[in-house]
Amino acid sequence: MNQHPTRTIASVSAAGVVTLVSTTALADAEPVLDREAYELAASQEGFVAARREDMEQVNGGALMLIAYALFWVMVVTWVALLARRAALISNQLVDVRRQLTDLDDRLDELERSAP
Repeated sequence: MNQHPTRTIASVSAAGVVTLVSTTALADAEPVLDREAYELAASQEGFVAARREDMEQVNGGALMLIAYALFWVMVVTWVALLARRAALISNQLVDVRRQLTDLDDRLDELERSAP
């Protein structure tokens, strides 16, 4: 079992955000082929350059919003997991303190009852 799941979550989320940002940047890039270059590329066997009319448009702003939303969902989830762990540790400390108090009370009773 992974001892550091938060590191894994952070690295996966960072990779996802970088991928989404780079994909968005590439989607917003302008094609560099002019008409002559397109005709030259089309005349070569096995290669057909994409024409501007055939390209699919991707809304980069929506992808960025999705990336930010995903990032914040992961951050909130991570903070919730940390809070849950802190609560569990706090409960364990309360139990240990109670057990130590009970043990101390029993030792005091034994000291009083000893002749």
